[in-house]
Amino acid sequence: MNETKYIVREALPDDLDAACRCVEALYEDVKAYNAAYQEVNPTRVREILDARIRSKTSMVYLLEAEDEILGLIVGQIAKFSTCYVPIHGDIIGKVTEVYVAESVRGQSAAGLLWDKLAEWFRTSEVCYVEAEILAGNMPSERFFSRQGFSTLSRTVFKLL
Repeated sequence: MNETKYIVREALPDDLDAACRCVEALYEDVKAYNAAYQEVNPTRVREILDARIRSKTSMVYLLEAEDEILGLIVGQIAKFSTCYVPIHGDIIGKVTEVYVAESVRGQSAAGLLWDKLAEWFRTSEVCYVEAEILAGNMPSERFFSRQGFSTLSRTVFKLL
């Protein structure tokens, strides 16, 4: 059996087009989970990803196999609110996007992305990481559960 060799690497400015395709595919996928939007603004996706790729407080990792980008994970570092004293230090890691192409799902590819991002968080002295999951997105819930995440809260919404 021929096993695919995945490479997880930091995204560079030249990878912006591939990163944008991944994020646009991600948001197409999550529309099915009762998302509160109708479409993705490709111009804003590009601006945000470009800023995150160049930022010192954000990280974008790409999953690559045979010169094809098959996924990404995006993380950022922020400060806790000064309204309270957090148990685990005053910085927080946030996972903002995780995507792997359908063809490689179930092959631990997303776990490889998470491992690399977790390593970056640790070297950045982040001890606490959060991720938001849309209600009904069971694949995402299973993924984060396998990585050791616990449920912290629920966000509710109402259209007026």
